[in-house]
Amino acid sequence: MGYAACMAQPPSNPPNPFQALQQNAEGLFDQIQDRNASKMVCRSGCSACCHARFSVFIGEALLIFQWFFGLRESERQALRTRWNGKPPAPSACAFLRESRCTIYPARPIICRTQGAPLRVEGRVDACSLNFDGGKTLPQNPSNHFDLDRLTHLQSIAEKHVLKTRSIPAKIRKICDEFDRVPLEALQALLQNGESASDQKSDDEQTAEIPND
Repeated sequence: MGYAACMAQPPSNPPNPFQALQQNAEGLFDQIQDRNASKMVCRSGCSACCHARFSVFIGEALLIFQWFFGLRESERQALRTRWNGKPPAPSACAFLRESRCTIYPARPIICRTQGAPLRVEGRVDACSLNFDGGKTLPQNPSNHFDLDRLTHLQSIAEKHVLKTRSIPAKIRKICDEFDRVPLEALQALLQNGESASDQKSDDEQTAEIPND
């Protein structure tokens, strides 16, 4: 099953707004890269921006969870086998293997912005491999990601997801103190045989508790 197909939602379950944010981020990155091709070395196999411990909003964790269980059983097992192989460096993302992202179609928004100029509180920065180590950063704001605005939009999307969608209880249980989902914990959840039939929300699990 393709990514678009497995992300399709029935009419009773509204679309996850993080999908639109991901698509928009990827589109803007492609535009920035096209305009600055000679200054950006981003390519398949470069994982310089993947060496960090990331956490994501619950809405994006849900997309990764759904993408994984939208794969064929053989594809899921192949991924688990790959994850069981040589582990990533201690500083790397839990989904990184052999310098490549193993969840690339469902990668979070933060991963879709890295390499491009990022503007935070008026300051612009980018990967040190691009733009001559930061010496030739583009000045036009159309070539920047405004991370303050993007974070604000993600917060709005998160509120919508939490209000309108059932969140599997096991995703809620791995949230950190900031109600974010560490990718390391999400990878372990998928690795350890979580089954599609176990994707129950807190409400669904509560409903199964018998009354005294």
